[in-house]
Amino acid sequence: MSGSILGSISIVMLLSSALLSTLPSEPFAALIFGLGALWLEGGGVNLGPDRSRRFSPAVPLYLAMAMSAGFGPTPAALFIVLDAVYRMEHGILRQLGQRIPLALGLLVSAGWSATSSLPPAVLYGVCPAAYLLAHWSLQEAKPATTREERLVERQVQLRIRPLEFGLAALSPLMAVGVQNSPWFMVAALPLLACTHLAAENVLLTASDETVAQVLEQLKGAQDQARRVSRQRDKALQEKQVLEGFSQQLAGQPSLEAVTTSLVATVGKLMSLDNAVIFLGDPPEPFSYRVSASHQNALQGAALTALREPLVDRAFQQKKPCLQKQAPSSKERLLRQDETAAALPLGGAGVLYIGRQKVQNFTPAELERLKWLAGKAAMALELAFKSHEEAHRRRRQEQTIHGLERQVAWLSRLVRGAEAMASSLQSDILKQRFTAAITQTVTHTGGQLLLEGSAGSRWGSPLEPHPELLKAAQENARPLVIEDTSQSRFGSPGEGVRSVVVSPLLARQECIGMLVLASDKPGAFTGEQMDLLFLLCSQAAMALSHAGLYSQVVEARRQLEESQASLVQSSKLTAIGQLAAGVAHELNSPLGAISLSVGEAINQLDERPELTRKFLNQAQVAVIRSKAIVDRLMAYSRKPQNELQSLSLQAVIRDTVDFLAFQLRSAGVDLELKLKEDALVEGEEQPLQQVITNLVLNAAQSMEDNTADRKTLTILLNATSESVVMEVKDLGSGIPQENFERIFDPFFTTKPVGRGTGLGLWACQQIVAQHQGTLTVTSKLEHGSTFTVSLPAFQPSHS
Repeated sequence: MSGSILGSISIVMLLSSALLSTLPSEPFAALIFGLGALWLEGGGVNLGPDRSRRFSPAVPLYLAMAMSAGFGPTPAALFIVLDAVYRMEHGILRQLGQRIPLALGLLVSAGWSATSSLPPAVLYGVCPAAYLLAHWSLQEAKPATTREERLVERQVQLRIRPLEFGLAALSPLMAVGVQNSPWFMVAALPLLACTHLAAENVLLTASDETVAQVLEQLKGAQDQARRVSRQRDKALQEKQVLEGFSQQLAGQPSLEAVTTSLVATVGKLMSLDNAVIFLGDPPEPFSYRVSASHQNALQGAALTALREPLVDRAFQQKKPCLQKQAPSSKERLLRQDETAAALPLGGAGVLYIGRQKVQNFTPAELERLKWLAGKAAMALELAFKSHEEAHRRRRQEQTIHGLERQVAWLSRLVRGAEAMASSLQSDILKQRFTAAITQTVTHTGGQLLLEGSAGSRWGSPLEPHPELLKAAQENARPLVIEDTSQSRFGSPGEGVRSVVVSPLLARQECIGMLVLASDKPGAFTGEQMDLLFLLCSQAAMALSHAGLYSQVVEARRQLEESQASLVQSSKLTAIGQLAAGVAHELNSPLGAISLSVGEAINQLDERPELTRKFLNQAQVAVIRSKAIVDRLMAYSRKPQNELQSLSLQAVIRDTVDFLAFQLRSAGVDLELKLKEDALVEGEEQPLQQVITNLVLNAAQSMEDNTADRKTLTILLNATSESVVMEVKDLGSGIPQENFERIFDPFFTTKPVGRGTGLGLWACQQIVAQHQGTLTVTSKLEHGSTFTVSLPAFQPSHS
């Protein structure tokens, strides 16, 4: 509430008390009372930081005047207003606002005297009580702004209230004394005047005590400030350590860097004797900073199988574990530590902190350890992943390097195999095998020994011990002597320090031996031996195949000679069948020659012209005989394998002319249906043999037929791709059981002495050599048809 309002209320209360009371019966004494009160007001003491509260020694006089029958509240109210006017530098209303407690006391006294019939003794208690209640509750001071002002105000309140209570309690006594003698007030004035000294003493004492208290608090604050400063410096240092640890972890360090940094950081943040990081499952010591006595125990943990129970418990429970005193069991790794803490590092391991003295960990230390363990757990997880990734990359690199090396070896092996597989000549195979060995296995000398053929040597000369060769053959794999000076077989050559002997195995048989030597001990590796074994196996198979191939070539040569002989035998058989026709063909011109020469001799002298005519006839017969003989000689000679463009139509006509006598003798009618310009690429003589055999076989198949069914037909058709000749007969046909064997050599159904079984086989061989086909269709009692299909001649276009 503002001072103006309080002042207004005070004026209302003073006027009311004046109106309710009567004028004093002793004015002179009232004046003396009032002047004494004004004089005592001059000794008042201002209280509070803004001097808004005031201790007045004149309070007992005002209350005594109000409670005295000879004076009453009116003069007291008047002098209160005069004092306010006198001190109006802060405003009269504000001054009167400070007098509300006195105004209330005067109003209570005036109202009591005007309306109550109670004895004065009750008023003596009610009036001071009203004043005190109003004074202690209604009057407010401006709140203190500083801590010192609040302390002083509190001390003043505690000490001034007893003095104020004493003055209020003195007012009834003064009222009684004044009623007995008005001059009693004069004697009380010095006593009341001394109370301002007591008030000042209270104020000074409160100030001094407050100052002392403030100084003491200031000293304590300085000590606290120093402690806070030290704590701040320590906290700053810890912050820097933790920030440094976080920065190290942020760089994705290795597993070793994380654990080393964690141990170092813990050592900077708190006092400890031992710090160990256990990793793995179960946790094993990985990184530590411990005393010398514990270092040996940690290094030998894998051998001694000692454990740290606190670490195992923290790892299993996945939460921090504390050791407040050493366990009774001494079977532990860090047995000298009395107190310890173990904090799990995620699933990676455990952080162990040990102290050899009983010194428990504070909550702040445990919080820092938990924070560090959490950060380290994440870093360890990343480090583990990075470690595993690096390990995986190393394994991949090693695998790739191994694969590249194996690919290189396999490439050499494949090249060597390809080189050896591309030839079937033994001499070339030996050279290529030697070249592959030289490129694959480093050595100073070598020797290849083969069964039944000449081997080869290169480099320094070697003379391996026979027992060494035998042992390698029995071993069935390369036999290595890393140091010949320590071998019972001795050295196979001068300066040879290591040697390898590998058998050449083909189908479980040893066909040779390979000996390699080096002037360095232990020069041949296991990988080289594996490759050498494969190369030797391939070389053995290649050499074996080369031997088999030479045998096959020789057998083929003999087979071809045999086939040629059989074909020629078939041809000669056909010639035998043609002998009668040839003899008949030759008899006619020979008879003509004989008659012509005889007549020419007889007419030589008498008729020279007739003789010349006979001789000309004989010469024509000779030419005819020569043509028959030349045709027979051409048919009987061996083919020359010289291909040329032939008219198959002309070949057929020449052949059937040659066979005309046999066909007439057998009573066979020949029908030719030949297309012109049917050209093929081949040799005339073998094709004549095919036509001869097919025509004779057809004629023989119709021997038992009636005359009107002995018809043999030869058809010739040609396309741009092929030329097809068909030989049809009206014979008895081929039985089904003989159908698949008619082209087999030496198979015949003719009586003994009439056939060799080589005719159709020879025809099939000749047609196949001309890139053609020979097929047959037959029906019993209706005849057979042999079809020869040959590629058409394709002239080259330049």
